[in-house]
Amino acid sequence: IEKIIKEQKIQLIRSKFSKILLIYSAFLLLNTLLSTQIYASIFGIHGRFTGILTYLNFLLIAVLTFHFFHKENIKKLIQISVFVSVILTCWGILQHWGYLETANWSSDPRQRAFASLEHGNHYGAYLVFNLMLLFALIKSAPKKSLLIALTPLYITAILFTGSRGAIIALIAATATFFWLSLNQ
Repeated sequence: IEKIIKEQKIQLIRSKFSKILLIYSAFLLLNTLLSTQIYASIFGIHGRFTGILTYLNFLLIAVLTFHFFHKENIKKLIQISVFVSVILTCWGILQHWGYLETANWSSDPRQRAFASLEHGNHYGAYLVFNLMLLFALIKSAPKKSLLIALTPLYITAILFTGSRGAIIALIAATATFFWLSLNQ
């Protein structure tokens, strides 16, 4: 925000990343406009606030982070995210094998691990996202062996979620990541 005030201008569409987010926003808007449940599409439903307002806020955070953080700070955020997700990855694996207290959960985490995220699908999506961040760290790290060793841990936890969506996302995101890496 300080940068916007000093320069007195906003240049948000200046990269491929911004253009991709703009296209995604257009699809979100189109999806909302064509919805049969317009209120739910805008605000979400009770207990799940996943309407367009939530997604646009996520996109705004991504744009602001990308444009106004220094590269070193973004790398530090990625490292923190991966570190926290490693803890949750271990938690989900231990939960699957029954080593953590499961009495207070409404579903059995030994069938579908969810760590602290309450649902295997959400947990799986979180793990796939952070696995892609881990791949980016591996690509840029001087010492890759420890980071590479974490990959099977993530894949195991994703399989333990029992989420077909997470498994499909894992395959698609990994293929896309390596395809983009080869084409650079």
